[in-house]
Amino acid sequence: MIQWVRSVLGFEEVSGKRTVLGNPVPLDLKDAQHVHNSDKRLKLLQTLCNQYKGTPHELKINQVYEKTKNIHTYLVDQKKATALEIFHLQNTDHFINTFALIRATHGKNKVPKTATIAADEDNTGNVVIGRAGQSSSYTRAYKAPRTNINATHIPAAGLAIPAIAIDTFSRINYVRFDASGDQSSYEIGFTSSYQDKEYFLATIATRIGLYKPDITYVGNTQVLLPDTSGSSQAGYVPVINWRGSMYAVSLSDYRLFPVRINRNNT
Repeated sequence: MIQWVRSVLGFEEVSGKRTVLGNPVPLDLKDAQHVHNSDKRLKLLQTLCNQYKGTPHELKINQVYEKTKNIHTYLVDQKKATALEIFHLQNTDHFINTFALIRATHGKNKVPKTATIAADEDNTGNVVIGRAGQSSSYTRAYKAPRTNINATHIPAAGLAIPAIAIDTFSRINYVRFDASGDQSSYEIGFTSSYQDKEYFLATIATRIGLYKPDITYVGNTQVLLPDTSGSSQAGYVPVINWRGSMYAVSLSDYRLFPVRINRNNT
């Protein structure tokens, strides 16, 4: 298992035997926070195991939990708390958010079952009386008559992808789930740290349903994006690169709008 973890995380094998004398060196505050957050993620994975018990996803979630726990133990023993945090950012957070969102969406979409009565029709389209002597009434779907319309030729409208400029100073607030499972507000900008960008990409991938390794964060830009009511309002939005194409992300409803970088600095 240790060899597998080292191959995944890129650690080199250390030859020889080492003996540690004296008391163990305590972790600094930053590393201690990483270990604490890792413990919370393990608890969340264990909660998912209980919530998905008896479902087709039970085996997969249990395997992820066991492997994550082994990686946690190994990296903590090796005093590699930063590598542990990066591992969770690239893998665990997206996994937890995805299955938590699936469960939340499934709970909202539950529709109460209603009793339906099947009715047969004869060749004339009338409702046939059931065996119990009771007729089944229902509303027939209306079929509109077909009409042939000779449409005149209308020239097709041309579409153009808007050109944008990346603002390297702006920062945008967005909401994401933290390690404890609570929703909190965070900032993202061109100069944000690598970990902050990974957190943001994990949130975007979960919300939109993208594969996280396929997207990268480009920066922020100011554009006019239409909302669901049809109106447009100027504001700063993040821009991501998804498989070679760039998109502006609406954080209000998580829709993607294709854009391109303006290369003319005039």
